[in-house]
Amino acid sequence: MSIKQQKNMEVGVFFVSERQQRLDLILHLIPNTRQAILLRGPEQSGKSFFIRQFKAQAQPQWRICSINNNELMGDEAFLQTFANALGDEGSGKNILSRLEAWDKANKKVIVCVEDAHLLDEVRFNFLFDLAENYSCVQLLLTSSENLGDAIESQCQLVDIEPFTQKQTSEYARTRHSEQGLAKSLDFSGIDELVLFIETGGLPGLINNTLEQMSIAPPVRVSKNKFLSSAQLKWGLLGLFGVLSVWLVLSLYQQGDSAPVESVKSEVLNHLPQKKSVATEPVQAAKESLVVAIKVKEPVKVHEEPVGVSTPKEEKQEREAVKEGQEPHKLPKVEEPLIVEVPKKEVIVNQLKPVTKKQVPLTQVQKNHRWIADRKGEYYTLQLLGVSTEQSADKYIAARPEVKKLLFFQNKRNSGAWYSVIHGEFSNLAEAEKRAKNLPKSLGHLKPWLRRFEAIKADVFVEE
Repeated sequence: MSIKQQKNMEVGVFFVSERQQRLDLILHLIPNTRQAILLRGPEQSGKSFFIRQFKAQAQPQWRICSINNNELMGDEAFLQTFANALGDEGSGKNILSRLEAWDKANKKVIVCVEDAHLLDEVRFNFLFDLAENYSCVQLLLTSSENLGDAIESQCQLVDIEPFTQKQTSEYARTRHSEQGLAKSLDFSGIDELVLFIETGGLPGLINNTLEQMSIAPPVRVSKNKFLSSAQLKWGLLGLFGVLSVWLVLSLYQQGDSAPVESVKSEVLNHLPQKKSVATEPVQAAKESLVVAIKVKEPVKVHEEPVGVSTPKEEKQEREAVKEGQEPHKLPKVEEPLIVEVPKKEVIVNQLKPVTKKQVPLTQVQKNHRWIADRKGEYYTLQLLGVSTEQSADKYIAARPEVKKLLFFQNKRNSGAWYSVIHGEFSNLAEAEKRAKNLPKSLGHLKPWLRRFEAIKADVFVEE
């Protein structure tokens, strides 16, 4: 580790040795080359931070000016824009005179233009002509895209790479210790491997992830936690009320219970009494009626006809005939009493079915259903992860031109994590091809190629 890097680490600046080596190369090239220096790296890889470190470590006699690409693309004359960047209140002609004087004095003017890929050919020609005509002018450009052979052939190329997994963890810890992030952020709960995969080692994405995680997620009440004092109080009151009702019902049943036979006799006593020869059959019919009411089934009572003589009575009758007595006339046989209790009919068709009100699905529920319908062996691209649903929705809403871009609620952090995925591919080759040709609006991400089988296993399911 160099002395400059040690100083940076002492003040809380994270600048890895690989980037410091590239900065040392640029510091060496400036006094020894006339070519423009092009710093290339993916979007959000830390190019702007690299330029700030360059200004901090540049030699004090160098004059550094930064020109915004929007200013160069404006209607104002190029020389006047250059003069304004140098802080010269004069016209463009005056600045040319000053450049000539600086040439003679062997001074250096470093012109920094970030996001040079947004410039057109005319602006590039102006910058290159300026550096070619005046030896004091040194161009330092940054770009997240290839500028083509015509431009890059005129430049010294310096590339910066994303962080490794170890560097990502170290950078995240350094950022966590800085002021500006919530102190409540518990870095120990961050899966370092997942952080590296979902950010691709890009400092910009790491910063966004840490800042989003610093916002406290909504408090989730665990089912295993103890109840609060208020909940315990009302729970005990409710239990006491249930026990009281149960006790009253138990006492009531004990004091008011009676045998089934007494209930039966009470019902029989209230039935109308008819004086007829068939008193006993009617009494039996009453008893059957009580039983029929109890079982709710139709009952038919068929009794032996009244007046049928027994064998003993028949013998006495024959003896009376022999002695010349009149035979005993049997009473008229009446039809057996049949009591029918119609079975109660239940008309099911008249019951109206109870329908539950359809609750519309939320966006995350719709996304989960879409994922559940995918084939497990198919692939998708996991782009990034955020700690709030609003952040994921905002990221997707800003890119309406990208199809099949959605998010799902991840199991990580007990569901307080949302992963954004893109596309559906039947095989790995198609997914790799898409990963190398992502839309520009998605930036220079390094997506994670995953099967839907693995995605389904990561979907958070509310218990």
